[in-house]
Amino acid sequence: MVEDRSAFETYFQAFRAPGEQEPILIPVVRHPILNELYVLWCDITTCFPRATRVQYTNVFVPLLKDDRLYRHHPGIVLDVIYGDWAPKKVIKQKGRGVVQGTVGSDTIHTSNDGGGNKDTVDGEGGETLDQLDSAPVATHPCEDDTLSIDGCDIVGGSDCTGQRQSVEGRSVQASVQEANISSPSASIGDEELEAAGIDGAVGEAGVEVKVEVEVKAKVEAEVKAKPEMEAEAKVEAKHPAYAGNHATPIQLPTSTTDSAPETGYPFPTTTPGKEGVPKPSTASKPAASKPAASKPESTGPTTTMFIQEGHLRITDVVANRVKDILNTQNSWWNSYPKYFCFLPMLATITGTTTSADTLDKISDTTVFQLCNYCDCGDVASQKDPSHWTFGSSHTDVPQEHLASIIPLVGEFIVAVLEMIKYRVAAADVIGLFPESTLDIHRRVSLAIRFFELKGVQSCEKYVRDRLSGSSSGVLGPVALPSQKQVHDFWRIVKRRSWMTHEMMPHRIAGGHIGWMCMLHWFPTSSTEGENVLGELMGRASKDIEYATETGAVISTVGTLKRAQEVFRLVEALSITAILRVSLQRELTQDDEREIAKEIAKVSVAAIHITVQRASAVQDLTNPGLGYGLVSLVMAALRNTKLEAFVLLAPTPDERHKNYISDERSFIVSSFESLPAGMVALISRRTRQDERVKATLRASDAAMALKSIRRIAQGFHKFSQLEFTHDCVDMDITITFAAPGSGKPGCEVEDTNHSSRDIVRFFESRQWCDEINCDFDVISDGAYSRLKCLTRLNMIFTLAQDRTKVREIIKMNRNLKTLLLHNVVHDDPSQIFEAFKSLLFNHPSIEMLRVEHGHYRMASSMFTWTNPSNPTQMKVDMTCHGGDKLQAMFQRYAPQIEGLTLERPRPEDIAVLEKSSRLKKGPMALRRMAILWVNQMEESVRNDLKTIILRRDIEEVMVVGSAAAPSLSNQGSESGSRLGGNRSKNVTKSSLDDKNNASGSGSVNSATACTVMADFVLAVRSKITMLTMCDGTHCRLFEELEQIEESLDMPRLVSISLAGGWDPTIFGCAWFEKLLKSKRPGLHIASSSGGMQGPTSTIQFEKFAHTSVITAFHLAQVVILPEEWDRLITYLDFSQLVNFDVFQTNAFNLRTLFKLADAIPVDCGRLAKFTVHDGCISKEHAYKALFERFRTKRIGKNVRILVRGMRFY
Repeated sequence: MVEDRSAFETYFQAFRAPGEQEPILIPVVRHPILNELYVLWCDITTCFPRATRVQYTNVFVPLLKDDRLYRHHPGIVLDVIYGDWAPKKVIKQKGRGVVQGTVGSDTIHTSNDGGGNKDTVDGEGGETLDQLDSAPVATHPCEDDTLSIDGCDIVGGSDCTGQRQSVEGRSVQASVQEANISSPSASIGDEELEAAGIDGAVGEAGVEVKVEVEVKAKVEAEVKAKPEMEAEAKVEAKHPAYAGNHATPIQLPTSTTDSAPETGYPFPTTTPGKEGVPKPSTASKPAASKPAASKPESTGPTTTMFIQEGHLRITDVVANRVKDILNTQNSWWNSYPKYFCFLPMLATITGTTTSADTLDKISDTTVFQLCNYCDCGDVASQKDPSHWTFGSSHTDVPQEHLASIIPLVGEFIVAVLEMIKYRVAAADVIGLFPESTLDIHRRVSLAIRFFELKGVQSCEKYVRDRLSGSSSGVLGPVALPSQKQVHDFWRIVKRRSWMTHEMMPHRIAGGHIGWMCMLHWFPTSSTEGENVLGELMGRASKDIEYATETGAVISTVGTLKRAQEVFRLVEALSITAILRVSLQRELTQDDEREIAKEIAKVSVAAIHITVQRASAVQDLTNPGLGYGLVSLVMAALRNTKLEAFVLLAPTPDERHKNYISDERSFIVSSFESLPAGMVALISRRTRQDERVKATLRASDAAMALKSIRRIAQGFHKFSQLEFTHDCVDMDITITFAAPGSGKPGCEVEDTNHSSRDIVRFFESRQWCDEINCDFDVISDGAYSRLKCLTRLNMIFTLAQDRTKVREIIKMNRNLKTLLLHNVVHDDPSQIFEAFKSLLFNHPSIEMLRVEHGHYRMASSMFTWTNPSNPTQMKVDMTCHGGDKLQAMFQRYAPQIEGLTLERPRPEDIAVLEKSSRLKKGPMALRRMAILWVNQMEESVRNDLKTIILRRDIEEVMVVGSAAAPSLSNQGSESGSRLGGNRSKNVTKSSLDDKNNASGSGSVNSATACTVMADFVLAVRSKITMLTMCDGTHCRLFEELEQIEESLDMPRLVSISLAGGWDPTIFGCAWFEKLLKSKRPGLHIASSSGGMQGPTSTIQFEKFAHTSVITAFHLAQVVILPEEWDRLITYLDFSQLVNFDVFQTNAFNLRTLFKLADAIPVDCGRLAKFTVHDGCISKEHAYKALFERFRTKRIGKNVRILVRGMRFY
């Protein structure tokens, strides 16, 4: 054993007292068990008698769990903080020694057993849904109620600083035991935070805790603490960073009684500072930049909570939670009502409010309502309080529909609810709140409790956990919903019509978008804008209007003067978000310059202009931009206030159609799919990046690329530049690497923009940009001279374009993907051989794909990956009978990794069979799909059987049906591709099928069933995916059932069956036997012959069971309820990935319940679960199913659809 010499050495920890320059060294001790170094807290207090805590660079350094040790931090100096030291684990109370439960509007429970019926959520009760009652009770005035639990002090009082009394020698645990409180966790009320043992209504017993107090000692403690607190206040004023880590009391909202007036609640306001540090403020001192909102006088006491590690108030916890929400402004692109939430309401009420006694709890029948309130607190002229905006009664949201919303914006909604409840605001963002009536306050509290029970974290739950000791972590700011989450949420809102257009977008300071109601909308604009707009709207002008739903000014003008008036109106109406102008005339060059001046200075978020094109556009100075209107595009590019610019030229059939229902949706969709008549699209989606994305219509994209560089004065002003000539597909798409992205050369700007040599610019940026080209015909090799293509997609023929493609490969050393659409069906092996040497020596090529199109069939694709490395090159083929495959199989058979065959020719498969022989060496074949086996000739089927059985292929998919082979269609297809000469290798069985086609159709079907069954039987041990379509007589299954070995499919994991079977799915015994052989828990039978049990069991268990069904699909089948009971036992739902059943008979509700219960709680593998019968379940069935599905831990991107009802 090696001696630990470090055990005999002495170590010190450096501490620095306030005002001292030199640190003081305190010796550390070694833990006798853990063998780690620690500093004793008693040694620190001996050197620094008034020490209250230790910090390092304004960061609190916590004690260890026993509260007596600090971990040794070698090499750093810890700062000792002096302050008022309050004894721990004491109960403090001012009064006559009796403390009763001070409750607000709700009762606090401490039940954590999780039992009971969870059908009702009460405002501030326990964790169940039916035992929570939020009926308000009387509030007992109390200036100072304090409880300390494990280093956490809970203080009740309205700004009662000081005035403390200590009862030495009593721990909180002892007090709790005396109060007969069984549960250690205390629940926090909606109006206040109450400590365990203080409330007279705590727990189910409602025990009162009586504590003797000494007023004299309390006053003395206050006198001693006051000078030190004043000194620290001066330090905080001088050093704001110190205040963030120092003890700052948190004010809880005031509770009111039933007799309280419904004009509002006197909640204090906490204001996050500019650096993100919560700073307390009082309700009586609003921000200087904001008008003070009228607040009623307090009708009850307030409660303050202290936490030893920072003494944060509940409002500070909420402020830290929502600071990102408050300080983040919305751009026009991601604009939506910023402050939204769901509040409970009774389904039977009418109107927008409820009486005080109608909403005491949330039951199963309680519905929710999407609510908003105005984002008008930052408007200097706004003095009226904000208010709620409610939808009409038809926008009620059932609880079941919230399941899809909670994963998207659940935490965001709870943060907004707590921000409103505790009236937490930022001085420069929100200064006003909606009226907090008793009803509104109850609904907010109930909503918070409801979302808590749905698993959403809240500040109240966090503090409750801190008090109970079950949580010691830090609750950080809530993450803002991503752009996709917000888009999905509002898509759900729009689809379900939960909200009408009650909020109007408006432009605020900095060009951001806010949402407010009509009541507050008019005062936000200038007086001139109000007068002009009021006059226009009052006289019902026909050529101009204001759409309040989207904040858009829409105008149709015929003269230049009228167009200039519209632009000036928009400048006066400063809140305008969108400007749409339709010019009903052709612009001259002088008109175009004047309109460009207005576009360059207008202050709106988006502009949509429709301009008549000149009859003959002549723009010799800007070659390639043959559609004109270049000055308008450049003006929009220079206007940094614009986020979107749409320039259209009306089509002949739409010259007189000027109606767009939603202007904002039209502009956004224009960037997703190009509109007809598009001339230019410009978007600036983030204000952090001043670069723009531009889509331009060009007559010659290669020339326009050089022209736009000169006009815009450099490519560095673009994030993406696209050119198109037909408003359908992009000819060129250039994506420029963002500065700071880390790519070499991304910081280089385009200073020599007057040069026509664009290659030199991309060379200076070390080819960090990407250029993708998609075009039909190469125009004089213009694109090939770019020399910086990364992706090329083109129409190709080997005879005409071979030289051009070779030049592109040589000159573009960054080319990664080359896609060739071969329209004449050249031999794909010859195409690859033509460029093989160039691809082997190319530094960056990753993929070459040759595609052949077919009539009424999927395209054939031949893909070479890693063609620059012959040892790692792989080939993937999807081919049909008319393709030229012999050379492909001869040359690249060892490299083929994936192969999909549909009706191949016998001579092609014969070559593949020879190439797959073992003496030829190993093959890379991993995936093989045989489509429509019943349509293939006998020689083809035999060769495929040999190939599959000879090689160990990971995935083998077989697709077939009971349909007779259509030789006429096959012959015409092959003849059209081969010049009319059919293959001579037509087997006798195929000719017999052709002869039978002129006779009985049932004979052809029987032959097809025999062919399919024979093929499945031959390769049964290799099949992993089986897809079959049977007829109404189940002949295919009957053929398989006659052969016992057809059940031996050990590798089968996916099965898909379709057909109108008679009478039911289990009327075919083969299918049920197959499922039994794959049922979960089936063990491999011993071959010793000592098997016990019935013969049927032996028959099923003698097949090796090495895999389970993971994909199960049935279509157009009849399944009886009793058959479902058996089917559920045959499948292992814990292993299922896809489950899709469509039956023609109606589902039994009991069967749906059993299916829902069959899904395990932890179903992480499940990706799709759909069952449908063409019917729709009633509401009570939907609710019952939802209760079953909501208990499952469903992963992301999982789809659960039952009878047309979407659950996930």
